[in-house]
Amino acid sequence: MQLQVQKLTWLTILLSAVVLGSTGCSRVQANVEAFSSLPLSGALKSIHVKTYPESLNSSLEWKAYRKIFEQAFEERDYVIVPDEESADYVAFVEYDLAGAGQEETTRTIPIQIGDSVTFLSKKVSDDVYRRTILMVIFTKDMDSVYEGRVVSKGTCGSLSQVMHELVEALFEKFPRGSGKVRIFGNFDC
Repeated sequence: MQLQVQKLTWLTILLSAVVLGSTGCSRVQANVEAFSSLPLSGALKSIHVKTYPESLNSSLEWKAYRKIFEQAFEERDYVIVPDEESADYVAFVEYDLAGAGQEETTRTIPIQIGDSVTFLSKKVSDDVYRRTILMVIFTKDMDSVYEGRVVSKGTCGSLSQVMHELVEALFEKFPRGSGKVRIFGNFDC
């Protein structure tokens, strides 16, 4: 009997650690939709990355995000150039964080009472935000060669905290893949 109580205690501790630890394990789940006539590799083609509307190109927020996009392009063999005139391609990026809506979920946690374990369920309501990135790539002649969108819903209302993960989701199947993507990350929301 004593051995069973110890096993139940350790099982309860383990389950509690998993349940409580999973709240610290952050991930972004996103849907990616892409249409492209780009080659699978950048093959050292040059690209200039800017935001839309153009008035945001000088904002500090965009300057931080642009570096994330440029790194993703470089990892796919594109060469980043500082101006449109010398670029083979121009990527226009638009991003948005839509206001919170309410979403109800049920959370269950094991609780030990004496020698037994019981499970407590509680309905909770969270604010859920919709995060969107739209990226369109044009040639020098303004022919569209890529249109991609990533949409994610989650409780993090700070776009800067999940931007790395959203860009990673967009580029996970770049340039031709679409579908559901899950990206694990470290963000503080």
